[in-house]
Amino acid sequence: MGPSTLGAMTIRSIKLKDERYGEQWFEEIEDRWEYADFKADPRWRHGWISMDCALYDEESDRVYLGITSFDSDIFKAYDRASETFVDLGAKAVGSSTLRAAASSATTRVPASSRASPRPCRTPTSSRSPSTGNGS
Repeated sequence: MGPSTLGAMTIRSIKLKDERYGEQWFEEIEDRWEYADFKADPRWRHGWISMDCALYDEESDRVYLGITSFDSDIFKAYDRASETFVDLGAKAVGSSTLRAAASSATTRVPASSRASPRPCRTPTSSRSPSTGNGS
């Protein structure tokens, strides 16, 4: 799907992941799997995500993303200049080796989020797992 224009604003969809699960959700998983089952299956652990929050930081020209993920990879940024997703290291924070380093590290918080915090908006519609996660 290409970009669409709404007034002076151009809107486009950019996928972080594009995992297709077909009918597996309905045939095998729904009402059967527990949390541990998702963690044990590499395809679902790495591929099943949900975009929960997005915040644009004008200073860095990045869109910061909050993600629900079974593999704990919960923060990324989309760098508009390079048109790439940037790993913010959130997955590594959970490891015992880096836990101490993370607690003493200084993290840059975008100026726009410090100056005027805004609540994340929850989408009002949901996607069926059979159509892909759309994220």
